[in-house]
Amino acid sequence: METYTLLRAFADSWWLAVMMAFFIAVSLYALRPGSRRVHKAISEIPLRDDLPPDERAAAAWQAAGQAPQAPRARKARPMEAPNVEG
Repeated sequence: METYTLLRAFADSWWLAVMMAFFIAVSLYALRPGSRRVHKAISEIPLRDDLPPDERAAAAWQAAGQAPQAPRARKARPMEAPNVEG
């Protein structure tokens, strides 16, 4: 049997079943119950720029199902005197 004929027979008989099983597996993975929060967060990506920065951060934390964290305090550095040569 030639290579072409063998591959053609395989494609006609089994390849459709393999592709259908792959499609069903991917569909079930995407629609599983635990992925609702992830899909909701992903669907809101285009709308994030419409919110002010504070609300955007709060919405991201809420979509992730976590509590927002307080911002860290920065250490103040003393100002240096300008170098003036005269």
